[in-house]
Amino acid sequence: MKKILFLPAVLSIMMFAASARAASGDIAGQYYSTDIRTYLNDAEINAVNIGGRTLIKMRDMENYSFMVSWEEESHSAYVSSMNVPVTGSYEPTTTDYPVGTALGDYYETDIVTYLDGRQITSYNIDGRMYIPAEDMRDYGYIVDWNETDRTLSVKSPVYAGYEYDLLLSAGTHPQTEQHYSEGAGAFMFSYDNQKIKGSGDAKYIMFDISCDGTGYNLKMQFNANGGLFYTNAVQELMRSMCYSDRGETLAAPEDLYDMVNANVNVIVNGNKAEKVAVRKWGGNNHTDYILEFSDIPLYKASEIESVLVSVGNTEGMDEYEIEKTEY
Repeated sequence: MKKILFLPAVLSIMMFAASARAASGDIAGQYYSTDIRTYLNDAEINAVNIGGRTLIKMRDMENYSFMVSWEEESHSAYVSSMNVPVTGSYEPTTTDYPVGTALGDYYETDIVTYLDGRQITSYNIDGRMYIPAEDMRDYGYIVDWNETDRTLSVKSPVYAGYEYDLLLSAGTHPQTEQHYSEGAGAFMFSYDNQKIKGSGDAKYIMFDISCDGTGYNLKMQFNANGGLFYTNAVQELMRSMCYSDRGETLAAPEDLYDMVNANVNVIVNGNKAEKVAVRKWGGNNHTDYILEFSDIPLYKASEIESVLVSVGNTEGMDEYEIEKTEY
């Protein structure tokens, strides 16, 4: 009998909770003053505190090497790092407010906010969107906290030098009248302090390495007037390891790690990548195979001293020098 009486009570509580659920525009809490001085791309920016986190206004970020935009149809706000000069300047004013003083309310919002194309938590304060500076670390940003100085420094990947595209070798034109060839079926490419060597099919491939602040893409481009028609065997091997082919998902990348590790070796500045995913792309007159990996330290372009990549069995193959500017 007691169970029969209890169920309606539970239902009443659940109905009350549903009716009390916060809606967009409802007060969600308060934001507070802070003594933390926040820097974005080396320039000080205004900030407030919510729940121990440092919040910066998206609109202010326009002056700190960012583009901020609004899409009415999807009710979405976007902020993206740009390679433009920082023009923002903020000088905190002295106030009588003690640290932790409630400055106002923040509100529930249905606005979806994106940082560099990925959704990020945001807060509505006085009709403006704010994002947590500390959370930007998960988006490839350099976030440093100095307890002694009570400062928080945030740098975007492009501003910090961790976003780049570095050409390693443009490849060469095959010196043969034969239009199609299986090629060597394997290659080794080595870039070491501007000195480039290779074996097998390496000389017929364009190599470059790019970084987006979170991981690397090592692109191997086979051009029609380069090695596209002279390296069929190695391309077939690359194709067998692809998790994606021109945007079509073929498998989960992690399901192919063992196969890739058995055939591909990637080392950057002495660090071997163990989780390499292979993606196929291309365009008019070229086919690209991109090696994606993020399980080694991030380096700036100026810090890339050595890159080694090999595909297939290169045992017994003679090494040769490659001129970076050849094509």
